Amino acid sequence: MELFRADRRKRFWDLVCGLEHVLRAGFALVVVLFVLSVFSFLFVERGTVSYVTLLLNFIILLPMLISLLLVIWRCESRSNSTDGSTRP
Repeated sequence: MELFRADRRKRFWDLVCGLEHVLRAGFALVVVLFVLSVFSFLFVERGTVSYVTLLLNFIILLPMLISLLLVIWRCESRSNSTDGSTRP
């Protein structure tokens, strides 16, 4: 049973890490949106609809930023451990 789980886990990470270029593009997009949100946060009055929208934007972007970073880190560590080579 454990062998079946390990094989399924390996296939999952092979599939996800095969799309690493898409993950990196998504990460770049989320970083840009996060920076724009931080910048616009400086010009929004507290208590307005725009303020609430920005807070919701942060609630969505922060977990996406963290999860994409962790998945990319996991794929990097997998590729380094299987290749034996390191990227610059």
